[in-house]
Amino acid sequence: MTLQFGEQEISPESTLHFADGLPGFETLTDFHLFHEEGQQAVHWLQAVDAPEVTFAVAEPHALGLAYELTLSDAECESLQPESSEDVLVLLLLSRDDEGDVHIHRNAPLIINSRNRKGFQKTLTDPQEFTLLRAGE
Repeated sequence: MTLQFGEQEISPESTLHFADGLPGFETLTDFHLFHEEGQQAVHWLQAVDAPEVTFAVAEPHALGLAYELTLSDAECESLQPESSEDVLVLLLLSRDDEGDVHIHRNAPLIINSRNRKGFQKTLTDPQEFTLLRAGE
């Protein structure tokens, strides 16, 4: 499925659905989530219909962060989690020209790991989330 990562098998268990796409990629709604062999911290989110569109993502705890946020009633209705344990938070990562990695913590991906539905939440108010270094 991808030039960068070689052939990837797409299974329903690894496909996430973003009903509204992601900002800038609204027409792409289905993404394959996977990681490279031996690399557990960073995962890749690749558009099923446009494999050249790939994002590096990681769970906050893999980056040494504790991350808590509150979902609105509409967001909960969209995700339909049965419990908070169903909710997975992924943070987008990017690398600049100097090779530094940036964590986009104000725009987390919120995913129901049970039904594989998700959306990107834009946080504009620092009080919308709590960000702590693990162990604090």
